[in-house]
Amino acid sequence: MKLKPVLLGLSFLFAASMACSIGTRRVTPIATALPIFQATQVATPVAVSTEIPSQMPTNVTSALPATVVPTVPASIPQAGEIRQWAVSAVASTEYGNPDWAASQANGAPDVTACGDNTSAWASKDSTTVEWLELTYATPVKPFEINIYQTFNPGQIVKVELLSPNGQTDYLAYTATPVKVETCPQTLTIPLDGSSLTQVNHIRITVDQSVLGVGWAEIDAVELVGVK
Repeated sequence: MKLKPVLLGLSFLFAASMACSIGTRRVTPIATALPIFQATQVATPVAVSTEIPSQMPTNVTSALPATVVPTVPASIPQAGEIRQWAVSAVASTEYGNPDWAASQANGAPDVTACGDNTSAWASKDSTTVEWLELTYATPVKPFEINIYQTFNPGQIVKVELLSPNGQTDYLAYTATPVKVETCPQTLTIPLDGSSLTQVNHIRITVDQSVLGVGWAEIDAVELVGVK
């Protein structure tokens, strides 16, 4: 395994080079299984489907089939809107502790530049499928998830929502790894959670085995919803 400090220096030089060539250009929405929407794109919300596809992944924790949450932009009610950052986090693996630990994804973003940063979560290895699970203080009906990716974005392949007791599992997002030029990048997932059970856990799965670009690092995850 390559030493993280070496990659840190190389990644910094690579990020600086990319920043110069990319400038302020916005990333074009990626045509994946479910598209990445900008927060300003708003469409009419649709009802949550109660039909569970036969090949839908199941939640590792509860082993219950996941109900699909429509990932179409939904107008977030202004009255009673709650925006919150994670208060705790665990992960399949961590590169270190406290540096690159799951706990680095707690709270608001504190990484402002693209690069390998000790203040973001990173898995032990850079070519594996890993997960990060975050817990929030207040259970809500979700209307938006914002994932702050600060190194090698585009490797998030699944986002799930869990109820406080872990018995209800919602599938909020699926995709295949795609190289993203903009870094840092915020993956915004608008949802229609009006008919869902309240949730206060988010589980994010990253697949680092496809692109060969290295660690996918996550700095913070915001959960937006209403009681």
